[in-house]
Amino acid sequence: MHPGSDPSRRARARQGLLLTPGESQLVIVDVQERLAPAMPAAAFARTMATLRLLAIAAAATGVPSTITEHVPDRIGPTTRVVRDLFREATVISKVHFSAANERTFLERLAAFDRPQLLVCGMETHVCVLQTALGLAERGAAVRLVTDACCARDDHDQAIALGRAEAAGLGLVTGEMVAFEWLRRADHPARHAVIEAVKAKAAGVTPGA
Repeated sequence: MHPGSDPSRRARARQGLLLTPGESQLVIVDVQERLAPAMPAAAFARTMATLRLLAIAAAATGVPSTITEHVPDRIGPTTRVVRDLFREATVISKVHFSAANERTFLERLAAFDRPQLLVCGMETHVCVLQTALGLAERGAAVRLVTDACCARDDHDQAIALGRAEAAGLGLVTGEMVAFEWLRRADHPARHAVIEAVKAKAAGVTPGA
């Protein structure tokens, strides 16, 4: 079974314009120790601040997370900050650029039976985009969290996001995701989410 294998669930996920916590899961692609230093400093800081916001919102609303690592023997493990932010996440190693070609990864996502997949990480134009497109081909309702994605080159980043949008993938921001998951101004996690939003706006990087 693959994500979104039930046609009725796929239809509901695509018809629903708002994200729903009970239908969502988060995929963090390849934020690894030897790749991270190659990212532009400002883009990487924005990505990490958005990941902190997503981690808080996901924990508050029960949204599960999965982390991928591309050939970690060569690129290193997931960065310590991301591992600390997503302590409950399962980490899955891969050799394909697209995690959607990895059986263990697909089985992990299918176990949750949640077809709204929020994809982020690095690099946007390679592993993130290929994973997102591959999951969409398998019937998932995929959104790219644009400010939680980065690439070494701004042009690659822009073309990747344009290609994703042209392919029918939803483009969202971390704040969109967090507040759609919370839904209400009286949600118990609202203060933590708002503080994370303020920290992101102030350029505060987790772990810095």
